[in-house]
Amino acid sequence: MKKKQCEIEGCPNPARYAIYKTFPDGRKRWLHVCDYHDKQIGRENILRAGGRYTREMKQMRSEQ
Repeated sequence: MKKKQCEIEGCPNPARYAIYKTFPDGRKRWLHVCDYHDKQIGRENILRAGGRYTREMKQMRSEQ
């Protein structure tokens, strides 16, 4: 079975996780992603759902 690549544009890493990415308009998209993008999308989803706002999330928002 061939390993998938991370579905985030420009990322050369192999996909290790599957996660829903939630968008501001409420849409969800299923993605296969690497370690880094799994954490990044998870944080975005928590923030969008009204989760706890941490320094890490504040930095993530400023990068957008």
